Amino acid sequence: MKSLIPYFIHENYQKNNFDGIINADVMFVDISGFSAMTQNLMQNGNEGAEILSEIINDIFTPAIAEIYSQNGFISTFAGDAFTAIFPTVKTNSILLAAVMIQKKFRKIGTQNTKFGTFKLQAKIGISSGNVNWRIITSKAIIGYYFRGQPINQAAICEAECKVGKIAVDQKIFEKCSTAEFSKMGKYYHLNKTPKFASISPKIKQISDADLQPFILDSIIELKSKGEFRNVLSCFISFENSANLDEKITKILNLIYQHGGYLNKIDFGDKGAMMLVLFGAPIVKDKIYHRAFKFALAVNGIKNFKTKIGMTYYTAFTGFIGSELRCEYTALGMSVNLAARFMVFAKWNTILIDRYLFRENRRSYEIEFNNETLFKGFDTKISSYKLLKIKDNVQENRFVGKFVGRKKELNLLNKHLEKIKNSQFGGMIFVDGSAGIGKSRLVFEFEQSIPKIDFNWFNFPCDNILSKSFYPVIYFLEQYFNQSERLSKIEN
Repeated sequence: MKSLIPYFIHENYQKNNFDGIINADVMFVDISGFSAMTQNLMQNGNEGAEILSEIINDIFTPAIAEIYSQNGFISTFAGDAFTAIFPTVKTNSILLAAVMIQKKFRKIGTQNTKFGTFKLQAKIGISSGNVNWRIITSKAIIGYYFRGQPINQAAICEAECKVGKIAVDQKIFEKCSTAEFSKMGKYYHLNKTPKFASISPKIKQISDADLQPFILDSIIELKSKGEFRNVLSCFISFENSANLDEKITKILNLIYQHGGYLNKIDFGDKGAMMLVLFGAPIVKDKIYHRAFKFALAVNGIKNFKTKIGMTYYTAFTGFIGSELRCEYTALGMSVNLAARFMVFAKWNTILIDRYLFRENRRSYEIEFNNETLFKGFDTKISSYKLLKIKDNVQENRFVGKFVGRKKELNLLNKHLEKIKNSQFGGMIFVDGSAGIGKSRLVFEFEQSIPKIDFNWFNFPCDNILSKSFYPVIYFLEQYFNQSERLSKIEN
């Protein structure tokens, strides 16, 4: 069993409570040096992935334990950062947890590996106030979020904080008269906190069955802690407009329809945003086409401003966190770049990287946007604007003139004549070694017959998921909008 959602969300979902407000202290923790370490270990294949998984466990486990020992919980992870919420009882609790986390980083922050030494340090921002939470349901995906001024303010405090320090705002300063602070512009550095008892954190288990409404089975059943694989990262920023939950629900439905994975909905240091992954945890066919159609559909939601950033490259995919609280996610510079694109983009704009531009320019209208030096990158990086799918996308699926295969085409058309005459056409099996042109032959056959006479259906196999009848299940889900999470009657 994995604690892939906050127990707070699980508990309220079981009680049919889908929204509320809690008065809480909020902590935002950002770990510096994590992205550079991930990028370095990525060059060392599976062994690098194993070492990274071990470091993640070594770093996150004690930090999360300190939060839960003071009756806090992790609401969201954001790559190498996370937000913790402490329902207000005693503000000293969050301060003690922050102090203990910094002590842990000073002790274990330097990680020595066979591929180099990596120094990880934390910056912590703390605020207080009312936090809104909500569980959002759609046809196939259930999401949740926490939002409010203290979450935003904690992220601002962290941004103003020095490495290895703890910064608090005016609200925390006024509530904690017994702690010692030093003024730092609009904020305060915590110097010393009074002693406060800590307790051993209690692990509240969530069964796999209870996780299923929120988490894909492929993640719940995943045994590997982490691996390096190619992932298309899609960050979406959206404005806090009227009927926000209704619009988020539309995005959740689009994620399901296009085969993406909702990683998170977050209201934090990057504003209101969500991360959607394509290619993890499951690889599906036509990954670019899925992601592009999804992004264009999101961009087309009426009366809803969005900014989207997308990149495709190798990333670490796996579990981050500890037994108390974890998340399946993707980490790496390409993921960070997608987030930078999202922030840099103008409203109702989709920015993609050079690789996605090069691989998809024949099928989509894409134009050069800018060359920019982004935070965390040494050189300027080109971005491109995804505009729309080309009208002749089908014709551009293959390039060059089709030569030969007349015998095979005649055979295929012979079988179609039987169907036209209301006879059984049989089953045709196209066999041949990789690269011989099987897909091209079927494509040319499809293009050669009138569209009005026949319907074409696709039953793709999956290269990762070994599941009985998967091509049939996949087709039925896509064509009829079915889901394992819906009842038999609904399906």
